[in-house]
Amino acid sequence: RRKRELLEYLDQVWGPDPSCRILDQYKVYRFMFYQCAREKRLSRRGKHDKTLSQFDKSDYDQVMQKHDNSNNDKKVPFLQPKTGLKLSALRQYKAVLKEYFQEQVQHHPKGWEKIWTRRCIALMNIVRRRDPEPNKPKDLAKKKKGKTNDPEMENNPLTDIPGNRASNEM
Repeated sequence: RRKRELLEYLDQVWGPDPSCRILDQYKVYRFMFYQCAREKRLSRRGKHDKTLSQFDKSDYDQVMQKHDNSNNDKKVPFLQPKTGLKLSALRQYKAVLKEYFQEQVQHHPKGWEKIWTRRCIALMNIVRRRDPEPNKPKDLAKKKKGKTNDPEMENNPLTDIPGNRASNEM
């Protein structure tokens, strides 16, 4: 599904270009920016209609127009969507991009590092900050909250198993 969305993006946005399906850093950044800045779509689980488009060109145009306009004024902060994608979804898009990139390695002698730039890493960090991963504490106070008062249990590597905190507290 995500690869199909990537291919639709390449065809619809870069279609007139004869090398529209060959990735470059500009295409990758704009695809990832769109994924970071767009609103989350309604769930389509269970709906496997192959005729439905995965990529919404009109939504892309709206998001990227805001991006392009805000780039003229360097003081504008990143456009945060109300209900944006989670980090796990963004990682899936990155994996699809990297897999697709590896299929066309003959066009990229300099490697993945030239395609996945610092700007893409910055986008991932923006999403990471707005959506902390589950099971990771937001601060040390929350991390310490789950520990027991028994020093012997606290410092014992055999009892300090992730996910086993409830059994430690009994």
